[in-house]
Amino acid sequence: MQKRKYYIGLRTIKTGIAVALAVLFAQMHNAELPMFAAIGAILGMNKTLYETRDTFRAQMVGILIGSILGCLLLLLYPNRNPVVIGLGVIVLIYLCNLIGAQFAVTMACIAFSCVLLVTGGDPLLYFIWRLIDTLAGILIALIVNALIKPYNNYSAVIARLRAVQSDILPHVETCVIRGIYPDISPLNKTMQALRVELAVFQQPVLFHKKRHALDKAYLCGCRQLAERMVSELTALCTMDTFGVPNEENCRRMQHLGLTVSPDRFANRPCSETDNAVLNYHLENLLSAYDYLSEMLASGIRDRKKN
Repeated sequence: MQKRKYYIGLRTIKTGIAVALAVLFAQMHNAELPMFAAIGAILGMNKTLYETRDTFRAQMVGILIGSILGCLLLLLYPNRNPVVIGLGVIVLIYLCNLIGAQFAVTMACIAFSCVLLVTGGDPLLYFIWRLIDTLAGILIALIVNALIKPYNNYSAVIARLRAVQSDILPHVETCVIRGIYPDISPLNKTMQALRVELAVFQQPVLFHKKRHALDKAYLCGCRQLAERMVSELTALCTMDTFGVPNEENCRRMQHLGLTVSPDRFANRPCSETDNAVLNYHLENLLSAYDYLSEMLASGIRDRKKN
């Protein structure tokens, strides 16, 4: 059995740094519960800066809504009745949904419960410091994440594009040359993985916005070509009868390394319509393949120059 390799990633190291700095901040003002600053740092260390920004917003809105409602409930029912607290959570969740703050429901309920269940001291003061500590932890995580090699999955998107491209030609050989319907479900999964990676890359960035915009446009263009290849291959795989590729498409397939033997198509039962349909989709697929190859090559050259 192959042993699994474990390693300490950069995000793990950045999380540790952010937690240490957040706890140090809490200790500087003698926080009663410095764990809230540490929790904020842990929650804020997301993969991308954009996700950290969303976490900051969710925590801030959640703490504000939950703590304010908790303080109001304490004024009305200072005895902390469990039934009243449960009803308060229901009202709180409904309120968050009503104002479109579903993203803050979890933190709002936590802050609400903390204000009501923590005994001793001023609940309002408790709420203020919890807000400060938690948001400071998230802000520290954002700064650490921004300063220490921010996440960039450009190379991961390129790798997914190459994976899609490398899977195309074997399927073309199977259906066009051999006349067998291939299983393209793995290719569709690779294409979906490409979409996910590109969606992450398209998130807004704090730095190098102009370069990021150019890279985003370039990668989106490459993805469109990949989508076109998969779409044309899908069309080929839905044909009732495979046609015969014409001389030009045979030449192009040979140029890409596929073995094309005219004898293979000699006894293929097909009509002129089948031939026309196959060559139409095959030509589009091969053109998209060539364009994608050119774009990937030019992208590497441009990156080396910069």
